[in-house]
Amino acid sequence: MTERESAERAASMILRARDCVRRYKNHTREHGKTFMILGGLREYESRTGHPVTITEIARHSGLAVPNVGRLLKPLEEAGLLRREKQGRTVHVAITPQGDALLAEQREDFLRDVTASLSALDERERDIFLACGEKLLARLEEHLKNQSAGDIGC
Repeated sequence: MTERESAERAASMILRARDCVRRYKNHTREHGKTFMILGGLREYESRTGHPVTITEIARHSGLAVPNVGRLLKPLEEAGLLRREKQGRTVHVAITPQGDALLAEQREDFLRDVTASLSALDERERDIFLACGEKLLARLEEHLKNQSAGDIGC
């Protein structure tokens, strides 16, 4: 298989995985959007070590700051998120109620992923995870470098 064919196959797999996540979100329609937002916020916190700001959400999502506020407002009203103002910066934090809902939804999602991974033996799972993590780290780094180039860094 040529390098180009490998790249096309990998791109197809990544897009299929994205489609599976989208369909999963639609399948869990009642809490799907909430799960995706809370999960994204939690993932950001775990990678950076601090709560995300409204401005960071806007920058990474391509949404305008007011649209981010409108997107988060229902979750805030439901008691799942809170905004913490520090000077001119507004951080978004997940509340204990939001944490509980996220944990419940995450368990449902992990149950489905576990069932899917059962198609692989232990060695195949280890290889899949190692290769997937390496590929995603490289893609994230490439996208980060592209973004830095876009703003003249």
